[in-house]
Amino acid sequence: MKKYSRPQMARHRRIVGMIRQGMQYGIQANASLFMREFAVSRATVMRDLDALRDEEVAPIEYDASRKGFFLSDPGWSLPPLRVSRREVFAFSVAAKLLTAFRGTPLDMDVESLFDKMECLRSSPLALSRTRARTTTRTTGRQIGNASAGSFCRSGGLTSGGRTG
Repeated sequence: MKKYSRPQMARHRRIVGMIRQGMQYGIQANASLFMREFAVSRATVMRDLDALRDEEVAPIEYDASRKGFFLSDPGWSLPPLRVSRREVFAFSVAAKLLTAFRGTPLDMDVESLFDKMECLRSSPLALSRTRARTTTRTTGRQIGNASAGSFCRSGGLTSGGRTG
C-alpha cells in the first residue's frame, strides 16, 4: 500500500465528498472544479483520481455527456483508517507477544482492543478480511467475539477512535 501524505489524504477525502455532493444535487464535479478547489494542476487532479481508483478501488467514473465524475456505487466511502502491510505485520508480532498475558488483568484490556478492532474491521476499513485472518492465525486469537457485536451496536467506538 502506498504511503500518503496528509494533504493528499485530505484532498482525496474532499474529492470523494465533492463528487458525492454533486451527485446529491445533480451537479457533476469535474477536473476544473477540483483544480480551483485545491489550487493544483490538472495533472495532479488526474493523479489523485487515478490513485483513488487504483489504491482505494474507488468506483469513480466519468460521464462524458455531463462532463463530470460520479460514484457508480453511491454507498462506497473511503476507509476511516489506512493500514499498511508493515503495520499489520507489526501488529501481528505485538499480538503474538501479548498472548503471554492471557488470564491476567492486561488480557481484559487486550480483549477490549480486539473488540474495538472488530468494529473497525466491520466498517469500511483498509484492514481487509485477509489481513485480519492473518492476524488471527498469528495470534491464535479470534479478532472479536460475541461481545464485539454488542459493543459496536452500542456505538462504543466512533470514527475518531474514541469510546463513547
